[in-house]
Order: sequence, then structure tokens, then C-alpha cells
Amino acid sequence: MKSSAVVVMGMALVMAFPVLGGVRDGRAGASEKIRYIGQMSDKREAMKVMKASEMAGKLKWGMTKTYGWNGRRWVADDTYTYTYDKDGNVTVEDCKDAEGDYTKTVYEYNDHGMVTKKETRVSSDGVNYSDYSRTETEYDPVLTRVITKNSGWMWLDGDWRQVTNNYERRITRDDDGNITSVVIAVLFNGFYDPTQRLDIIYGEDGKAVEMSEQLLAFDYSTYEYYWEQGTKITDIVWDRTDGQIYDIEDLFIGNNRLKSGLYEDSNGLMEVTVEYADDSEAYTATMSVADSEDVEIATTQYTPLENDGYILEMNSWYMDSLVESIRNEVRFDDWGLTTLDGNTVENAEGSYSDMTVGEVEYDTEGKPVTYTVSQHYSEDSGEEETDYLIRAEYSDYVDVSAAVSSVCIPEESAKCYYLNGLPVVAPEKGRIVVKDGKKRI
Repeated sequence: MKSSAVVVMGMALVMAFPVLGGVRDGRAGASEKIRYIGQMSDKREAMKVMKASEMAGKLKWGMTKTYGWNGRRWVADDTYTYTYDKDGNVTVEDCKDAEGDYTKTVYEYNDHGMVTKKETRVSSDGVNYSDYSRTETEYDPVLTRVITKNSGWMWLDGDWRQVTNNYERRITRDDDGNITSVVIAVLFNGFYDPTQRLDIIYGEDGKAVEMSEQLLAFDYSTYEYYWEQGTKITDIVWDRTDGQIYDIEDLFIGNNRLKSGLYEDSNGLMEVTVEYADDSEAYTATMSVADSEDVEIATTQYTPLENDGYILEMNSWYMDSLVESIRNEVRFDDWGLTTLDGNTVENAEGSYSDMTVGEVEYDTEGKPVTYTVSQHYSEDSGEEETDYLIRAEYSDYVDVSAAVSSVCIPEESAKCYYLNGLPVVAPEKGRIVVKDGKKRI
């Protein structure tokens, strides 16, 4: 049976959509996942901002207490407190873990609300902090949510070392402003080496007619690197396009939606046609192997849900027989918390499901109070196994639209310090300082 090419193609379409976020750095504990579950991936985030209710945009929890499951009960883990700007962005995050250690992370944003700088410092007493890590991020001036450079450092052996996630996305445009080349380069031995590139050719009408991806590979026989041909798309017909194509996988949602084209990769040549709904981002993509005497077809159906959730259903057939069926469903509440992220799969080997479920309890005003995340598995037998992952308690809500600040006045008995450890001589309104081990503005 030669259904693998179609299945691979179907899975490739999935990669343009959001996934569960992860831990940000090596020091971060498992409890930090609680704040990243439900956030967008880099690709998805560049195209659309997650919807949130009016209340969620105005009110933010000032404290989060997290708990881990020890097999019998929930055990207290980390406690987070937050400071926000008037746009609801976290500017300072303080964390005290179960062992009594402290972490302070300070964020800076650009005019588009994207993080441009993040500095993390650690302490054993909550007063005297030392450097731990910092990250600086740059964005494309047109695609303002697309990262063009990410630089990260760790404080090691008394010096800053650029050892974390460091890469560049080099975007080239023609005179009409269309993107013609995107190169991904990663930091290696002090230099940014290209590892992936996308080249785009435009026709006389200003629309892309060909896209070709190349990936850096390694030849173990010659011990040399070489460029390997990745996915290539030709005979392109657009449903809509604005020429701002920065990833070959993001071609079914947003401003660049492919209507039809020929996909060529190591699996062969595949014809792709897409039908879009008139009133939403819903679509159905049909893929067929173009160079096969047998009939191999796959369909991918995307259905958007409220709060930027979605259902993605993929089915593949060989000679009119269903080979595999995959369903991925993701849902968020009005506050951006993931309530469901799960897959169900049926194929010749059987069926199984893997669901991450988030249960939210709200107060009488509709604000989240507790958030419990668990993972559920089931196999052919029908028996379901459940693993509790994490629990969060939200409190001390603040109205960020009020934007109320106060000034910390230094006293002889209680000195004020800036976050970098320097003493405050003349207080400046709006600057964040530490007084008696507590954060003030």
C-alpha cells in the first residue's frame, strides 16, 4: 500500500496551527507551563491575535499559585505575582518556588505589544538578586509579529554567554514589497549559519507562481553539509495573497490562501486544491498523488471555533478504502485558557485518543479562580487513563485600564533599589523599584 505520501502531506498542513506552549528556560519548573498552555506558536501568532473577552482584556490576575500532583494530592509549587502595563502586558513577574528561592523577570515591549527584551534574575532571599538570563527579540517591520532575530544569554561563570535559542530570520523583499527570500540562520561557533531557506518567484501579476524550500543536510559519507531540496510548490493559483509569505506551510489561513498548486517533495508529486468558506476561515483541502496509477487521496478540513479554537479533521484513502482518520480539536475559554487540546486517531492498527483537558472554575463575576489541567489517554480497549498535570489558583485581580501608579519615597530605615540593584536617589514616577523586598512603582 502506498498511502504514506498522502498521510505525510496531510500532516504537513497541520503544522500551521497552534500547539501547547512549553517551558521557557532551563530553570523554569513544570508549573510555568500553566501560563503558556493556550498561547500561539510563532507561526500562528504572526497572523492573528487570540480573541479574549472584554473583561479578560481589562482585568488581570495579580497572583497565581501553582500546584503539582504527587500521585495522591495537589502539592504547593510556585507562587507568581505580576505587574502590568496599561495594555495588559506583564512587565514584571515575581516567582517564589516551593524551596523558597525567588525569580524576577522583567519584560519590555514594542508599540505592537511584542516582547523585545526579557531579563531574569534570581535570589535566595527576595532582596539581593543576581543575573540569570536575558533575551532580546526583533521583529519584521511589515509582519510585526514575525521574529527576525532572537538572541539569548545565560550568566555562566561570571559572564554572559550566548548559549540559548539564538537565530535570525532574514527576509528579503523586491521593489514591490513582496517577500522573495526567507533564510533561517542559527548561531553556531560565534556565527549565524543558514540552515533553511525559502525562495519565491513572482509572475507579471505580482503574485507568487513558485515557492521552493531547501534544508541544510549532512552527508555522513563525505562529512560535508549540503543543501537538500525540500517542498516545492508550482502551478500556484491563489484565493488571496498579499506577497507577505514567510513560511511555506502557512498557506491556508490569513492573507495568503492557496487555492491550488502542485506540491513536490521526497514523497512524490501531489495535486492540492482548497475550497474556502465565504464567511469564515474554514476550508477543505484535497490532496491526490499525481504520479500514481492507483487512487490515493487525502482531505484536511479546518473548522474555526470561538476564542480562536479549531477542529482539524484529516482522512486518507487508498483505492476507495479509508486508511487513517485523525481529528485534532483545540478550545479556549474567554480568558485564553486551554480547555481542550486532543487527538483521536483511527487506522488499521486500531484507535486511540490523547486529550489534554483544562477545567476552569469561575467566581460570580466570571473571573477564573482555579484551573486544573489533566491528560487523558484511551486505547482500543476503551479504558481511559488520566494523569493530573498541574493546578493554578488565580487571585488579586487588577484593572489594568485604571493605570494607577504610586511613587516610592526612600527612607533611611527602608531604602529603595531599582531592579538592577542600584539605590534610588531621586525617585522617578512610573519606575519599578524594590522596597523592603517588595516591588513598588
